Amino acid sequence: MPQEDVQAVGLDYCEIAWVRKVRGKRKTTFSLGEGNTPSTEYLTFLEFGLQDSDTSILKEHLDAERKLKVSQTYLGWIAVKSICHDFPLEVEPGGIIRLRWRGIIDYFLPSGRLIQVLSKFVKVEEEIKNQDDLSYNRKGSLADQEAKILKLLKSGDKIKAIELTRQVYGCSLTDAVKYVEESANKIS
Repeated sequence: MPQEDVQAVGLDYCEIAWVRKVRGKRKTTFSLGEGNTPSTEYLTFLEFGLQDSDTSILKEHLDAERKLKVSQTYLGWIAVKSICHDFPLEVEPGGIIRLRWRGIIDYFLPSGRLIQVLSKFVKVEEEIKNQDDLSYNRKGSLADQEAKILKLLKSGDKIKAIELTRQVYGCSLTDAVKYVEESANKIS
C-alpha cells in the first residue's frame, strides 16, 4: 500500500479485553419473477472486545474507506483498478470490532488455530451463535424493513440492500439504487 494511505487499525494485545468466535445465519430473499426466493448464508465472525470502548477514530477511518469508489492494486507492472463494496470489518457499539472470518464466497481464514494462539495473550470468551432475518416481511413495519436495509449496507452487501429496497417500496431498480446510494452516504 502507498505510504500516504491511512492505516485503519493496528491493535496490541494489551488493547484487547477479549476475543470470541460468532457463528451466524443470515436469511434474505430475492425476487425472481413473481415470487421471493429465500436465501440463507452461514457466516463466521471474529469479535474483538477492546479495553477502550471509544472506537470513534477507527469508525471514522473505516467510513472514509467505504466512501472510496475505486481502489488500485499493482500486479507486477500493471495497475488494476477495481470497485469493491465488501466491508469485512465492522465497528459495533461498546468497543467491539467484528471481522467477518468466513462467508459464502470469501475466506479471510487465518488458520483455525488463530483463537488458540490469541488465547495465550487475551481472554477468549465462549462462542456465540446468532441469526439475522434480513428477508422481506410484508407484515413488518417500515422502520424494521429500513433497519434491515441499513444492516445489509453496513455489512457491504449493496446488492441485497437494493433488492430488499425494491421489495419494501415496490420501486424500480433505478430508484432502489438511488435510495441505497443515498442511504450509504448517510451512514458513512
